[in-house]
Amino acid sequence: MIEIKETIAVERSIETVFRVISDFTFIAQWDPGVVSSEKVSDGPVGVGSAFALALRYGIFSMRMVYTIAEYLPPFRVVLKGTGDSFAVTDTIEMAENGPLTTVTYTAAFDLPDMPPRLAPVIRPLLKRIGRTAMAGLKAALSPSSGPPRSVALFSSGIHPVDRVADGLVVPGALGFSKWGHTLAKSFWKPDTELLTGKTVVLTGATSGLGKAAALGLARRDPRLILIARNRQKALETSRELTRATGNENITVAVADLSIMAEIHRVADEILQGTPCIDVLINNAGALFPQRQTTAEGLERTFATNLLGVFTLTRRLLPALCRSKAPRILNVASGGMYTQRIHVGDLEMESAPYDGPTAYAWAKRGLVILTELWAETFRHRPFAVHAMHPGWVDTPGLAASLPRFHKAIRPLLRSPAQGADTLEWLASAVAPGQCSGLFWLDRRPHGTHVFPGTRETEDERRQLLEALTAHENHLRR
Repeated sequence: MIEIKETIAVERSIETVFRVISDFTFIAQWDPGVVSSEKVSDGPVGVGSAFALALRYGIFSMRMVYTIAEYLPPFRVVLKGTGDSFAVTDTIEMAENGPLTTVTYTAAFDLPDMPPRLAPVIRPLLKRIGRTAMAGLKAALSPSSGPPRSVALFSSGIHPVDRVADGLVVPGALGFSKWGHTLAKSFWKPDTELLTGKTVVLTGATSGLGKAAALGLARRDPRLILIARNRQKALETSRELTRATGNENITVAVADLSIMAEIHRVADEILQGTPCIDVLINNAGALFPQRQTTAEGLERTFATNLLGVFTLTRRLLPALCRSKAPRILNVASGGMYTQRIHVGDLEMESAPYDGPTAYAWAKRGLVILTELWAETFRHRPFAVHAMHPGWVDTPGLAASLPRFHKAIRPLLRSPAQGADTLEWLASAVAPGQCSGLFWLDRRPHGTHVFPGTRETEDERRQLLEALTAHENHLRR
């Protein structure tokens, strides 16, 4: 038996510290040796909760399962971990010390197959691993303020390395892959912020990226409102999220977000029962290979991916304005880099219809809209951001672009990897201190790479006027 012990003190409430530490899905945020952690038991965190961890230390990788054996909030949690050839008992105790919370971590390792002569070598190695993990925990729980580092250091908000990579196209595109996500992760500051007491509205949460984002957000304890087209799928998703996280404050609203009349109806329903919204996440979107029009006579790609977002956001603004620090987050696409906005043909009536191009036009418009809203709210505590998730293996991608999906499948990210930045934008302190940026993997990127894709100020004004005119016409 080898035992190690470390103590840290942090400026966070004991309740928050306990919650973050006892939910081992957060451990990948602060322990550099943990590649991933997934809760594999149902219900709220407590005695019996189990977590599957993938670990890597240098060239060595392993998997472990941790189970909570004692759970005494907010003072003590004991987890028992088992690996292939060893076991460990982690005892973590919290105590209030004035404005600080003291965390004492004790790990007792049972290594039955280890020869006694190796103990002097293994003990300092385990102690180093424990010390590194606790240093990471202290950094993760320390108060954070100000914009992300790259935003603070560079006037454009974009790190020069990212600008060069994006400009070279191939390195930038490879950044969309799972490898880009892995590389970016090594530069992240941990995010252990909770959303307790806040209200988050999320569209498109029943599959793919949206469902992964909903799971990550639900474990941070907000009131979560899911807007979906299919009531049955939405209810199933809500129940699944509650089973997985224990968050019972999840409700469902039903609307087809390509139909403006349904958007107005669902907005009325939400506003009636929700006086304050802290985060609005416009995630719902779709790529349609063939040109289709909605019952209102709108081209469906434009209606779903641009006008619908514009309309829903405008309708929910009264509730967002009641938040102390509201955030509007728009999910765009890296495909928009290839296109410029066509304000005179937003519904692709003049140009021959092409599904991916129409989708890129709409997403380009959404990024412009994000920047316009950020400018509009620059004197208020609004944070308005767009992001793109990279290349993510989702049912939507497989259905709409099957050949592309098949060709690059080995490079695709998991939905959880794609949703990470969205969850971070919704919860972390840093993105609330800036606005109007376009994000990939928690880092701001430029919105133009190819020549000829940059719109004029007049086109930006025309876009806003066209969307407003569409909305007003459909409300008559």
